[in-house]
Amino acid sequence: MVGALTLTAYSAEARSVDVSDGAINSTGNTSYDLDLTVSAGSSNNLNFSTQPSTTGTAGTNLTTQPKVEVRDAYGNRNTGDSSTQVYLKAVLASDNSTAGNGTLSATTNPVTVSSGLGTFAGVNYNYAESIDLVATAESRTLATSDAVAISSATASYLKVTGTAAMTAGGNNELTVTAYDTYNNVATGYTGSKSLKFSGPANSPSSNVPSVEGIAMGSATTVNFTSGTSDASAATLVAFKVENTTVDATDESAGVGSSGSIAYDLDLTVNVATKNKLLWVTSPATSVTAGATWTTFTIQITDAYGNQTADTDAVIVSPSSGTLGGTVSRSASAGLSTFNDITYNTAAAITVSGTADGLTSTPASNTVSVNPASTSYLKITGTETMTAGANNELTITAYDAYGNVVTEYAGTKGLTFSGPANSPNGDVAKVEGTNIGTAMDVNFTSGTSDATSATLTAYKAETTTVDVTDGTVSSEGNAGYDLDLTVSAGAINSFTIEATAAQVSGTAFESTITAKDAYKNTTITGISGGITLSIGDITTLASAISPTSIAESEILEDGTWTGSLTITATGSGTSILTAEGSTKSGDKVFTITDSDAPSAPTNLSITKEATGSVLYVSWTNPADEDLSGNMVRYSTSAYPSSTSEGTLVSTEAAAASSSKTCRHSGLTNGTTYYYSVFAYDTGNLYSSGGNVSGFPADSEIPTVTITQPNGGESLTGTSYSIMWTASDTGGLTSTPITLRYSTDAGANWTLIAASQANSGTYNWSLPSVSSALCRVSIEAVDIAGNTGRAMSASSFTITTTSVNPTVVAITPADGATSVPVSTEVKVEFSKEMNKESAQNAFTVVTGTYTWSMDNKIMILSTDGKTMTFKPSANLSYSTKYDVAISTSAKDASGNALAAAFTSSFSTEATPDTEDPKIVISTLDKDNNATTLKDDDYISKKPKFKVVLTDNMGINNGAIKMYLDDIEITPTITTVNAASIYMTYEALNDLEDEKKTTHKIKAQVSDTSGRAVTKEIKGLKVASEGPKIVGPVLISPTVLTGGTVNAQIVYNLSADTDATIYLFSPSGRIEWTSKASSGGVGGKAGYNEVTFNGVSDVSGTRLGNGIYVIKIVSGNKVVGKAYLVVSD
Repeated sequence: MVGALTLTAYSAEARSVDVSDGAINSTGNTSYDLDLTVSAGSSNNLNFSTQPSTTGTAGTNLTTQPKVEVRDAYGNRNTGDSSTQVYLKAVLASDNSTAGNGTLSATTNPVTVSSGLGTFAGVNYNYAESIDLVATAESRTLATSDAVAISSATASYLKVTGTAAMTAGGNNELTVTAYDTYNNVATGYTGSKSLKFSGPANSPSSNVPSVEGIAMGSATTVNFTSGTSDASAATLVAFKVENTTVDATDESAGVGSSGSIAYDLDLTVNVATKNKLLWVTSPATSVTAGATWTTFTIQITDAYGNQTADTDAVIVSPSSGTLGGTVSRSASAGLSTFNDITYNTAAAITVSGTADGLTSTPASNTVSVNPASTSYLKITGTETMTAGANNELTITAYDAYGNVVTEYAGTKGLTFSGPANSPNGDVAKVEGTNIGTAMDVNFTSGTSDATSATLTAYKAETTTVDVTDGTVSSEGNAGYDLDLTVSAGAINSFTIEATAAQVSGTAFESTITAKDAYKNTTITGISGGITLSIGDITTLASAISPTSIAESEILEDGTWTGSLTITATGSGTSILTAEGSTKSGDKVFTITDSDAPSAPTNLSITKEATGSVLYVSWTNPADEDLSGNMVRYSTSAYPSSTSEGTLVSTEAAAASSSKTCRHSGLTNGTTYYYSVFAYDTGNLYSSGGNVSGFPADSEIPTVTITQPNGGESLTGTSYSIMWTASDTGGLTSTPITLRYSTDAGANWTLIAASQANSGTYNWSLPSVSSALCRVSIEAVDIAGNTGRAMSASSFTITTTSVNPTVVAITPADGATSVPVSTEVKVEFSKEMNKESAQNAFTVVTGTYTWSMDNKIMILSTDGKTMTFKPSANLSYSTKYDVAISTSAKDASGNALAAAFTSSFSTEATPDTEDPKIVISTLDKDNNATTLKDDDYISKKPKFKVVLTDNMGINNGAIKMYLDDIEITPTITTVNAASIYMTYEALNDLEDEKKTTHKIKAQVSDTSGRAVTKEIKGLKVASEGPKIVGPVLISPTVLTGGTVNAQIVYNLSADTDATIYLFSPSGRIEWTSKASSGGVGGKAGYNEVTFNGVSDVSGTRLGNGIYVIKIVSGNKVVGKAYLVVSD
């Protein structure tokens, strides 16, 4: 039977179709089955017919290249498809939706299938990761391959990473990574590798950068795991501040980080904390003393020499001595620049820089400081010599800074000065050339040759020896010349000093001096004392007392000073001779007697009738040696001595003679007081004989009354009297007296006396009524003559009773700042009764009322003005109330119209005193010694300035200066009126260039009175202590009423001092010791008290001349003499 079946086949193939029912089938014969060919359907999807290799190397073709077939919907390759283009791409195996990170390469991509099959060649992938390959074609379902694990290729380069910025000296952990050429970490780069690092340079202090302690550039072993250096396996330490790159190289593998700027580490090394100072520019190796050096610089760096940006103050100092200029400079961005440095001492030095908390610079190169040009010459030699002896001088040339100028060499023309001619006229010489005359001296390396300047001096003196070459000299400073003491030689003669004219029997002061061959005073060679003798040149029968002087009385300077007395029987000449030690000397004296003449007697005055001439007559005393008369006059009092008044005449006169002196040209009416003196041949004057008188004047003054001169009718309270008065010889200064009469001249009442000749007077009319009134006026001339006139006829006064009033007062009511010396003047309208007006007057201040016991009341001559004069000045800043009660009455008994009051205030207390300034130095015990110009002070003095003022000190106006530089003292306020300041010098003044110093203080008081006080010429006591100026003894003579003597001296420096007092026999009677800096041993003023008692006997010293010596160390620095005469 035949059945109908529908066959659906899916596999594209050529195949026979058989059938079986289980019992029979079609397989028995090829003719029984169906030979069937099934072709693939249309292209539907893609499929990897050949999977790529499961592993690969980046950038290398896969071992197995993929093949992709185009299939129909049933998986049959569509061999009929030779047009489909198949694309190949890479996706992450872990996420097929994400493209791979690398690049997929193929010889051809896409490829066109052939017979449904696309064959890829040259497929590779350059990123190390696990990928799937995806094949795609248009309108075809894609196909995904099995996973392909791509590993990195071999290492192609190294890359260095780490911190981009670090601090010099710090650590930087580097990481070195190996990459293949496709920038994949070369994981195969594993294990121990030998690397060389490069980049960071050595620091300025030569610190070498390192990795793991291995110097940069040397092989360093670093371990790698999977292409990356292990942690902490490459620790970099860099020291130089810079921007650099860090590279690493594996020379054996031929890889490194230098191939690209992206492979190395861009590194910034920052400066570390400031640590030390380093030289940038060193000082010049050769400079001149005092000259400014070439600029040099010092930097502030970290520990490795990298310059910081700090601004610390850097101080430069030399290995010895002191630098000048600005030695402290604040750094700018870590750099200190020194551009004004100087050094004054010729030497070889080094310089170092320091700053707080930082390591100092190393010593600089050696700086050779050479002397500057010659500034002055200095003389040295023996400081003491004997007159006429030789002194070998040495002259040295110095620059301005005290360096020996070695270039000052060869023959120099020098002129010496200083030693004076001896009293005998001997001229000091150097090498036989007179002082002051140029001479040649040879120099070697700045110093005169030995024995090339031999000084011979003749005058005993303390002097200075100076020298000049015409350009430079030793005169610029007291320390440059030679302080020379020339001592006198042995005794050669005596001199006697005294006034040649002496009075017989009168002691006179004389000095006898031993002299050497050059007439210098000397003590050398004196022995056995001095014998005195006198001889007459004219017959005097003279004698000398004393006749000898003991050796013990001769002072150490070879002089004897004391009293001599020459007695003679008359006047004449004698010669006094002093002899001793076989030497002698003499002096001629003129002797006169000692009795002054008696005063002239019988003095009288006569006048010439015409005036202007007086004749003075007298009788002279009977003294036999009368020589003449002196006449003197005065217009105020008798001249009491020959130096008072005015000389009229001096003329010779004989004993007991009568004399007359004519004195002309005198002023008539003026009294002349005459004294006549007698004098003898010894110029001894008598006391004056006195007489007085005035020249003749008989002329009467002329007086004329203008009004009232008769017929007038006067009413009211006052009237102006007018007149004229004159005299040929002249009127007195207040010649006028005015009177009035109410009875036609029978009786007169005073109006005013001693009035100026003004020609007018305001007369307060009296309270009377009379028709018989007249006025009288008198005028007096200088000779005492009086002229008088009165009204030619009577006039009438008609008055009514009027109460007086106060019309004015001085000071005015309400006046202020009235002087305390003022008087209170009250002017009334009428003539007042003095007693009533005085009793009605009071002045009150506060609760105190002036009484009549402490005031003077004066009423003017017209009775209208009353003046109150206090017995003492009024008080300052005080209000005074003046009152006049109605008990005051006028001359007619009328009471004051109304009580009167007024007030005034006196001036403020004036400031009449300037502030006072006292400048002292303080010793170590803070004892003050007042300073004066040219005093000596210690090297590091402490000053005290005391300021006082009665009105108070203005603290804001206080200033203090040392050497014209304002200083800041410590100010202590005692009270408003007293302040003191102290200041201790910060540096040794001896080390400064100045040879003298000055201290100045300025102050103002609260009233603005300003005062400045300056003490100048102060010298630092830098040499051995000595006494400046004389040793003073006060008093010089101890008498029975004097207990103590003060020994006063000025020391140049603090020193232990001992004072010895020697008796006339040379025994030490008293000793006083003073410690250095204490009273008696301090620089400046010292005052030591001697009580007059011997340390040996315990009793008061006996009469005699005692020697006081002050000793410092083993040297006598001062001496004086004390006379005891009880």
